[in-house]
This record gives sequence, structure tokens and C-alpha cells, in this order.
Amino acid sequence: MIKAFIFDVGGTLVKTDAAILEALTRALGEHGIEFKNKEKVINVFGQGQLKNVQTAVDVSYAEPDREEKIQKCYASFRRIFPLQVISYFEVILHVLEGLQYLQGRRMKLAVLTGFNREETKFFLHKMRLKEYFNLVLSAEDIVKHRPEPYGLLLAVEKLGLQKEECLYVGDAWVDILFARNAGVKVTCVKTGAQDNSLLEKEKPDYLVEDFREMITVLSPSF
Repeated sequence: MIKAFIFDVGGTLVKTDAAILEALTRALGEHGIEFKNKEKVINVFGQGQLKNVQTAVDVSYAEPDREEKIQKCYASFRRIFPLQVISYFEVILHVLEGLQYLQGRRMKLAVLTGFNREETKFFLHKMRLKEYFNLVLSAEDIVKHRPEPYGLLLAVEKLGLQKEECLYVGDAWVDILFARNAGVKVTCVKTGAQDNSLLEKEKPDYLVEDFREMITVLSPSF
């Protein structure tokens, strides 16, 4: 029986993809780099902001000083994101009603994200989501990041439950691998930016269009 839902943030609870891409465009532009091949960056979403910047520079810049450019672009990105791209964020459709329903069913709800603590607080406060969660874990709480299972196992432990009683909800292929490595069942929602074929290839336990379908499919399990 499911007793807890553990959620990713970007692409799962909050639409962040456009904001990340805009911040990357501005950050690279500050250092004379035209951001190219955004699809390759989208395909690494879920592995942290440094990975996003590294990939953006790698696909857009081929000069010998690439490593130095990555560090400079990352510093610019950290300054720009999230406050300078605030207009790009929004709560994903059906998320609020879904969280309200799960809270009403006395589910334990947790956030587990690769965003840092400041960014996570910003999203939960700005999007009025904070009140729904019993536990919030951000990048500073996690020694090893996705797809390493450490963060998810830590969340299960802090919730005081068994792995079999928890469900992880994400939107990216790396989320599926992350949950599988931890031995936790995973639902993948098609609300992120990655192509559905990447999600289907990893074969999550449940692949749904959005929060509403997730509740419909899973409600017999709790």
C-alpha cells in the first residue's frame, strides 16, 4: 500500500524548462557564446544545474578555454536563475488539486530535488506549494545525485517508511533510473520537456499524461 509520494520539482510540480533555457541563453550570451542545440540540454535535465551549463557550453563552444567558459557561464547562470526569469515559472496543470487530494487522503508528501535550498524555497513559496509537504530535500542534503539512489533512500528513511510504501514521481528518464536504482516504484508524468520516447524506453512502473491521470490510476493502491 502506498503511504507516501516523493516528488521531483522541475517539470513535475512546476514548469521550469523555459526558465532554465532562457537563463542558459543569457548566461552563455554574457560570455560571447550563442546557445545551440537546446535539445541536448533538455535530455540531461534532472541531473543538476552544473550539468545543464556544462552541456550547453559543450554543444555551443569548441575553443580550448571551454572549461574556463563553463565556470564563468555557471556563475552567470546562478546569478540569473531563478529571480531574473521569474515570469517563466508556473505550477503545472492539475498539480494543486492533486496535492490537495493526496493530503486529504493523509498521504505523506515529500519533495526531493536537484535544485539548491534557496531555489527550492523560492519555488515552494512563490508557487504556494510549501504547505503540502512533510519533508523537503534539496541539493545540499544529497551526497550523491541522480541517478545514484542516495537521495531517494534518504527520503524514505526520513519519512519513516519502507521502500515498498513509497512512490517517486518525476518527469525525466533519469528519474526513472534513479528510482529503479533505489528499489522504489516510479511514476513518470509527461509534463516535462523531454521526448516521450526517452521515458518509454526506461519503462517506468507508471507513465501518465499528468497529475490527474496519476491519481486516477493509483488511487486503488492507497
